[in-house]
Amino acid sequence: MNQPSNRGQLEPLSELAPSGKTQFLELDPKIAAYSTYIPIPPLNLIVAGVWFAMEPNNTFTKFHATQSLIFSGGAFAVIIALNVLTMMVMFVPFIGGVVGGLLGFVNFLVMLAYVVISIKCMIEVNKGTPVKLPYITDLAEKYSRGV
Repeated sequence: MNQPSNRGQLEPLSELAPSGKTQFLELDPKIAAYSTYIPIPPLNLIVAGVWFAMEPNNTFTKFHATQSLIFSGGAFAVIIALNVLTMMVMFVPFIGGVVGGLLGFVNFLVMLAYVVISIKCMIEVNKGTPVKLPYITDLAEKYSRGV
């Protein structure tokens, strides 16, 4: 009889199952969520932004659009910052070429990690399993609920 009460606790959005159709374009929510993780940063941000804005009631699609916006926006910002830093360092005499080359390699690794994680998210959404990215999932749940 003394079971823990779940009153007042909301179900994590990352574990919700897709249901129904989207209001925008009448698609399966899994397809809509899948499209938000396309690993092309500018296109990804546009698609995720459209799904975020056009699906106020579909929590599954809105959660994945929010998570994709946070993940892709952060990755895009890091990639641009590394590119700018690499170009600035290249002009330093003597060590600029070496440090610039190392920063370019780090930039390549960041881009590769972004593509691999995006594809992993696409596969997980297509299977219907929860997609949890450290730190990002918590932020996405908070912002997709409007808190």
